[in-house]
Amino acid sequence: MVYSTPIIGFIAATSVTFKTLKYIGFSYSLLAPIASAFLLEKDISSKVKRLQKIVEANERLLADKSYESSVLESDINTLKTDFNNQLASIKKDCDKQITAIKSQQNILLKTANEKVSQLEAERVGLIIRHKEEVNKLETLVANWQKREKELVSYSTKLTEKENDLKRGLKDFELERKSLELDRKNLENHLESQRVQFDFALSQSESAIGELQHQIEALNDENINLRQQVTILSNELSKPENQTARVILELFSQNKIRVDYLESTNSNGVWKHIYKPQSSNFNECLKSISEQLPGLIDIDSPPNYTVRNGKVTFLIDSRKDIDRVKFAPDNWLEKLALADENCLILGARGTGKSELAVNYCALLFSLRNDFSIKFIQPKPDEFSKIDLGDRIITPDYLGFEGSRYPTAYDGLLELDSIVMERNRVNTDNFENPPNWEPQFWIIDEFQQLIFRADSFGHKSKDISMIIKNAVSLGRSLKIYVLAIGQVANVSQFPGWNKADFHQFNQVYLGDSIKVGIPYLAIDRGEESALNSDFKSISNSPIKYYGLCYQDSKKFFAQLPKPREYCRHNKPQNPTQSATIESTYLPLPQPPKTLPGDGYSESMSVEVSATTAKKPGLLESVVCGNCESINVRKNGKYKGKQRYRCNDCGSSFSL
Repeated sequence: MVYSTPIIGFIAATSVTFKTLKYIGFSYSLLAPIASAFLLEKDISSKVKRLQKIVEANERLLADKSYESSVLESDINTLKTDFNNQLASIKKDCDKQITAIKSQQNILLKTANEKVSQLEAERVGLIIRHKEEVNKLETLVANWQKREKELVSYSTKLTEKENDLKRGLKDFELERKSLELDRKNLENHLESQRVQFDFALSQSESAIGELQHQIEALNDENINLRQQVTILSNELSKPENQTARVILELFSQNKIRVDYLESTNSNGVWKHIYKPQSSNFNECLKSISEQLPGLIDIDSPPNYTVRNGKVTFLIDSRKDIDRVKFAPDNWLEKLALADENCLILGARGTGKSELAVNYCALLFSLRNDFSIKFIQPKPDEFSKIDLGDRIITPDYLGFEGSRYPTAYDGLLELDSIVMERNRVNTDNFENPPNWEPQFWIIDEFQQLIFRADSFGHKSKDISMIIKNAVSLGRSLKIYVLAIGQVANVSQFPGWNKADFHQFNQVYLGDSIKVGIPYLAIDRGEESALNSDFKSISNSPIKYYGLCYQDSKKFFAQLPKPREYCRHNKPQNPTQSATIESTYLPLPQPPKTLPGDGYSESMSVEVSATTAKKPGLLESVVCGNCESINVRKNGKYKGKQRYRCNDCGSSFSL
């Protein structure tokens, strides 16, 4: 009975429909575990009392039987141990039952609360759904009433339209009968007219035949008169131009009357314009065009156009060379003023050296804010650049030697300067220094690459030095004038076709055939450039070039030899170069030289009594090694920088 009460209470709470009985069942289910626990505890207490009475009886018995105390003592201890164990086991079982009862009580409470919440939620949901259904019904009723009103209104309009259609049908029937009557009257009138016309036509047929014979005779006479007028008109208005007269005679031979309007000449292209007076002139234009090559000095039939009733014959009397559009005369000046690298390629005898001389002369005449370095691997009598008022001698000469720096030393110096300036610009990218421009002339640069392995260098390293100087140097105000033979990008380690576009390029002579595929953007342009090159190569022009500047390609005639040079004796030799210079023996430079922004030339001039290195600043002493072999090294934040040629340290005063 005690343990069945929670089950009975739970069933009463979940199955009874009346709210009061449900709450009673719920309360009963809660109180039942508590009553069970109380009765269980009372039962345990009664058992404990009975056991205590047994213990007391045993103790009295033990007192009576003291003679058996030693034996009974062990029995008592055993009984006490068993009693304690049984008591602990009973308490443990009771605790488990109490815990289970409480857990079951919590589960029942939670289940009851969830069931109550669920029932409440269902009740609220039912109320909400009921309201929604009511609202839907009210909306349907309102829509139906509105639709009913619209249908009544539409029915009224249909009735009105039906009455209008009935009235219109009556009017249409009356109009149809009236038109039928008019049609019959018109048919009768037309029949009478047809009879009259047939009678008049039969009378005029004979007169028409006679008139046709007279018209044919007049037409023949008119054609003859027009031909005579055309011939006389052409004779009277013959143009002064021989070709225009020939075309006019061909029109006359084809019996086409035309009026000669004008002849114009635009750069060797003649336009002869005529205005035909006959309508059938189109048929003979092709024939006239095909006859002209045998009558005038042209190789193929000319083009002609017909527009606005006028015929225009286009006679191109130009030679092939006249069709080539050459660059303006000042093209080399623009090339010298551009802050760009320049590449001059051509074989011997194509004017390459003279073009380089004129380019350098323009640099000195148009600019005054730069220094120049000259790398010349050929140590011969043509190694110098004579500009008239100055002579540029090589700062770096030959492939090898011990008396002065070689061409490879110059390339290493160029690379170190580029790297140093790039490093300074990187460290001061927000406010980079205002570098002084440097122009580096590299003659026979291809030979320097091809022969590098023979002189202790790697071809790829030398090739990449020139490539880096060209690609990085322009932003560092370092510009390269590279002079060489025919270009072939496959022979330059580390280069590709696009690297040539880092230069303003000038191809001379037969090297133009190699340069055209590098410059043309498509086959059409390549074909046009080849056609122009063929025309120029077959012309009397001896010195010419194909130029690439600012993404534009053009042919140019080279200036005359030394055209831009000043033809007076040199007063101040350029940079370290002097007339009749000799060089003191210098130690062999290291493989990599310390780079700087404005390192002066390493050549040395010997005068009659003394010899000193040009560009040295005798009043400036290196603070590191106390050497006077110091040179300027650009400016940084407005302060002059110096570099020691002995220890390589940089400093400011």
